Amino acid sequence: MVKTEFHLAQFNMARARAPLTDPMLADFVDLLDEINALADRSPGFVWRLQSEAGNATDFEIGGDPQVIANMSVWESPDALFDYVYRSGHIRVLSRKKEWFERSDAPSMVLWWIPVGTVPTLEDGLARLAHLYQRSLLLTHRDGFRRFSVRSAWRGGAGHREPRATLPESLGKPPFRSPGRTAGVRRETLTMHRIACGPPPARRIAQAISMGQ
Repeated sequence: MVKTEFHLAQFNMARARAPLTDPMLADFVDLLDEINALADRSPGFVWRLQSEAGNATDFEIGGDPQVIANMSVWESPDALFDYVYRSGHIRVLSRKKEWFERSDAPSMVLWWIPVGTVPTLEDGLARLAHLYQRSLLLTHRDGFRRFSVRSAWRGGAGHREPRATLPESLGKPPFRSPGRTAGVRRETLTMHRIACGPPPARRIAQAISMGQ
């Protein structure tokens, strides 16, 4: 039996509507330490990109100091989902439009990495660029539209990829109840199957069972 272990890496970036020193971003800056500490102690958290200041706002991308990147590693999609939507992080997510510019291009990407691997900023940028290029190919060549997290959770994704990809339109989850109801669990599993695909270990086991 082939055994492999993988974690889920996520990278996202967005351009702030003003410099971090601007009063418009004051609440966001004030929440950084709290939200990062929340991630550090969240179940399933493995690693996050940070400078000596304890966050990732010091990493300049493309020569634009208003572009802010975030990268982290989690044990599973469910662990990341719980942190994003079932913790105090939702306070930041709900105010994203106040602090960051809207973009039509994908700004978030997920991919599987072997346990113990530490992704680099260059890895995240390359994965995001690949997602953008592929989304253009699928849209113009194959007629598939780019899909949002909500449409992926609802089973409306236009294609399936072994690598997990979630575009910029990361919004509120497609349910109302804050509890772990059976319906919510089914939505989570749908997101895992379509947006993330099965972990590599499971794909290998499936290939072996099929005689491939």
